[in-house]
Amino acid sequence: MTLFIDVPTLGKLVRKVGVTEFMKGLLKCLEDDFSRWEDFDKSSRVSAHNDLGVIELMPIANQENFGFKYVNGHSYNPLHGFPTVMAFGALFDVSTGYPQLLPELTLSTALRTATTSAMAAKVLAKNNSRSMGMIDCGAQSEFQAIAFHTLISIDELRIFDLDKTSM
Repeated sequence: MTLFIDVPTLGKLVRKVGVTEFMKGLLKCLEDDFSRWEDFDKSSRVSAHNDLGVIELMPIANQENFGFKYVNGHSYNPLHGFPTVMAFGALFDVSTGYPQLLPELTLSTALRTATTSAMAAKVLAKNNSRSMGMIDCGAQSEFQAIAFHTLISIDELRIFDLDKTSM
């Protein structure tokens, strides 16, 4: 049976375990995957760019699974009632080709992006850093702030955005 995950289902899961615990679990999965970097067949993403934005198809595989994410970036979308970024994907069993998972990935992309940023900062930032600067305060910045606070104990955030209404 193919599992389908939509935004309300993922939202329920995040609320049930709590955003901090969800990000901690996600961090462990990401660290495990990055430690096995050479096990993955990392194909280049396929992109379609135009004056209004970009659409990307991002494939990845290992010996057990093949997956892809479709994601867009269209900064003018909110003017038309659409999110700037939307994503979905699929995960398949390599041995059978059977689809195992069809997830809506907009919320999970925001959580994964923030958690990956915090993972990198754990390695690259000075030990015991407690403050960080953030340039651009769009929707993703809220996820970044949560990840940096809960995963690496950042307690002071210095923000800047050209759009003063977003701060």
